[in-house]
Amino acid sequence: MPHAQYSLTWTGYPDAGDIREKQGSLWGTYAGELLGSAGRELPKVGRVIVRSGSLDGPAFETWGPKGWEALETRCEGVAGSGAELLVLPHAGDVLSDVQRCLKFLDRWAEASEPIGLIVDPAAMMTDSMLNRAADHLGRMAASLLSRRGVRAVVVPVGGDAERIPAGAWEPMLTAARAHRVPVIAVAQAAIPASQTSSQAPTERDESP
Repeated sequence: MPHAQYSLTWTGYPDAGDIREKQGSLWGTYAGELLGSAGRELPKVGRVIVRSGSLDGPAFETWGPKGWEALETRCEGVAGSGAELLVLPHAGDVLSDVQRCLKFLDRWAEASEPIGLIVDPAAMMTDSMLNRAADHLGRMAASLLSRRGVRAVVVPVGGDAERIPAGAWEPMLTAARAHRVPVIAVAQAAIPASQTSSQAPTERDESP
């Protein structure tokens, strides 16, 4: 994959760390899970990156109306705080797939509050999706990267990056170039194996 395309780097991914530009300046700060962080305040300045998070209890509650209402309430509470809030999807979270990401963008991309989405394709991929990784990544790219409110896309470049074949990323990188979406390079894959099989749905159709 063309490393020259990576304009941002996230060395502590997926659990911690800052996202920095090539020259080292701070682009954004990771602040944990949005739902999981309900008991503490998020930073009120700068660009704050969070996972949407999940509810305590059965997974179906996270992926159902209850989970969506919790995410909506949390975003409304953060809106107007002075920070730019960028949310990451994850197969085990409220924002788990393309359809939920599109719904999120429909809700917030046109709003006056600075709330957006960072597309994390590897984090949205369950183990059962890997044998068709190129197809799924192509659908994600076509559905999401042209949308207003998408601020960046995450691409693994080392560590467990072999979980998804390098060639499967080309549609995502091509779409990122076409729509001028910044690419965040990360040093490991998105989802530990223990999460892909036990927490996430087994298969999805990523078409809108």
